[in-house]
Amino acid sequence: SAGDVALNSVVIMQQKRRSVRASSDTPQAISGKIVKRVRKVKQPGGSGAADKAELERVLGLTTINNASLTCCEAKGVVAYPAGCVVVLFYPRKNRQQYILSPARRPITCVSFSQDGNYLCTGESGHQPAVRIWELLETPVQVQELQGHRFGISMVSFSPKGKYLVSVGYEHDMTVIVWKWRSAAQLASNKVSVKVVALSFSHDGSYFVTV
Repeated sequence: SAGDVALNSVVIMQQKRRSVRASSDTPQAISGKIVKRVRKVKQPGGSGAADKAELERVLGLTTINNASLTCCEAKGVVAYPAGCVVVLFYPRKNRQQYILSPARRPITCVSFSQDGNYLCTGESGHQPAVRIWELLETPVQVQELQGHRFGISMVSFSPKGKYLVSVGYEHDMTVIVWKWRSAAQLASNKVSVKVVALSFSHDGSYFVTV
């Protein structure tokens, strides 16, 4: 996560410049580099200004399988995890937008709804959550689904966006079908082998796991 790291100056992490001053809580989960800008924030009551670190850009990603990277043709955006941050990258504008996991848990998988209005994320850790975000100017979490135990390896919206399927880690081995707007579990079942891919039919009447 970005974290609240006290820095003394603008930090630009490059291969040519490696002398970076940061506290010991600098995020280690993100594979790559984080660029932060420090700005002065006025304290309540006029008690002076304090330094606050803001996430400027993420360089790198923490994908673990093919479910950790997705794109939306309708909005022209690519989504991928970097630790407990989801990066929304707009290649035509060379711009990034960020979604920070409220639980500060590593993001393991991402999936767009077909219209690009929603993004679903899965996470790892004890009692992980499936989270659905509405992609407004500032993304907002609109639903949280609990049903897995150790981690979520992949998620997928049905073509019309009414249903959502989530698959648990190897030690969970559970496939769950959600009616996500009402947080209702419509069906669930254990699988006997690791699931590496998931896809809905065009009409959304069934899905296939491999």
